[in-house]
Amino acid sequence: MAEAGRMPVDGLTSAGWRRLDVMLKFIDGFARHVSGLTVADKLIYLSRQARIGNRLKSDPKIRDAFDQVLHLAAGFGDDAEGFLENAALFRDPDVVPKSQKVSLMTIHAAKGLEFPVVFVAGCENGLMPFAPDGGSDCNIDEERRLFYVAMTRARDVLFLTRAKKRTLYGKTDFRQISPFTADIDPGLLKNEPSQFTPKAKKPVQLTLF
Repeated sequence: MAEAGRMPVDGLTSAGWRRLDVMLKFIDGFARHVSGLTVADKLIYLSRQARIGNRLKSDPKIRDAFDQVLHLAAGFGDDAEGFLENAALFRDPDVVPKSQKVSLMTIHAAKGLEFPVVFVAGCENGLMPFAPDGGSDCNIDEERRLFYVAMTRARDVLFLTRAKKRTLYGKTDFRQISPFTADIDPGLLKNEPSQFTPKAKKPVQLTLF
């Protein structure tokens, strides 16, 4: 959009250019004001500029939704890009009352939420803690904290799942269980071996039509 202020754009009238220029100035002004703020403070500032304060005060549901977004944003500090990436995957499981569905989300997006049943997938060394290619430069304490966050989302039942063999980055290898599981009281665990037996598939000749 900024290019439109420096060179002609086919189909853009002078009136359209003026409106675009005003919007760009608003965006530049917002960027200057929120520079250095945390994600939560940026959202608060933008909500005031958008003049939605009256709706937040008059509608408890909107206020609760906004407070939930602020709570989620608080966990990201000033990492706006990380917040937006996780917000894109975030889905509120309570938007549709009594809906029967599974919510798929990242651990970051699940912060502050609780569910009767939770599945934590990929409980394998290299994924939890995340250390691609066997690297040792990950922050173990932070990874352990995230694993704890994932576990404590469950109110009643928690399933920790892993694959014995997985293909990552084009490479297939055997996987070891996450070392974090060793910290769980054995009396709280119940091992359930997989009952899945893949069936042999016959080669299928594909066609173009």
